[in-house]
Amino acid sequence: MQLPLKTKVSVSVAPQPKVQGLVFKFSLGDLNINLGNLAQAVLSSFKKLPDDFELHRTEQLSYLESALDMQFTDRERSRYLVQGESTAVSVAISKLNQTQVKEYSALGPTRFRRLARYMATAHSGRAAIGRLPVNSFDPQAAGKHGSQDFLGFSEVDEQIATHPAILELVKYFSEKIFAENPNAKRIDVAMHQMHVIASQDRPFITPEGIHQKGCDYTIPELVIGNINLQASNSTIYDAFNNILVYANLNEGEGIFHDDQVYWHGTSAMQPVQNASMGHRLSFGFDFYIS
Repeated sequence: MQLPLKTKVSVSVAPQPKVQGLVFKFSLGDLNINLGNLAQAVLSSFKKLPDDFELHRTEQLSYLESALDMQFTDRERSRYLVQGESTAVSVAISKLNQTQVKEYSALGPTRFRRLARYMATAHSGRAAIGRLPVNSFDPQAAGKHGSQDFLGFSEVDEQIATHPAILELVKYFSEKIFAENPNAKRIDVAMHQMHVIASQDRPFITPEGIHQKGCDYTIPELVIGNINLQASNSTIYDAFNNILVYANLNEGEGIFHDDQVYWHGTSAMQPVQNASMGHRLSFGFDFYIS
């Protein structure tokens, strides 16, 4: 995959209300991190990411419900999302006509993802970074976010999870959070490595819409590559739907904000006019104060 040339980003900040706490756009250059070196180390790994099964299965369930004018029970839905197998889903598929079967079969995955976890501890204003296994239950964190939420995700490749630039990112933003929260002693960090694809007839629309992640602070997206993809808009809102930050994120750029106070949304992603497929390669970071 080739890293496209960067173009100028448009950013505007609403004059009202007054922004409180941590919310800003940033670039890797602000952290003295070389995008080219990081991209060279990580780009090929995006090709190997597994299907984001929860999103894929949710889209399959939605298609079946719409096509058959029916609704799965919460238990049936939960079983299929977790296990990928359900008698109710099999029965529903058997009721599709030939055209619907073709449409259902064409619902391939559009987001691929792996996860890495870290723990930051405060030491005289600095952060020390350690690793946490993805597929493990951490009772110290359970009261905050329930580490069982991460079960089922595969680990980011070790050379990516421990890359000096990734560790510097976790350290830099953890120290920002510790400075804003002087009584905090520990921050759990979940890093998502994501690959999103969009076609001309199937743009990628963020299923969460305008949302909060459920953490304390977040980098919803740090873009590593936009390949044959039109620039989409990343926006941060306050609780009254006022736009605080509006940006077309290019390679090496991201946004960071207090997830307890602000909301985030991304416009639909679609390929450039002459391309059949577009790709967005990014990292996301969620920070939980424990």
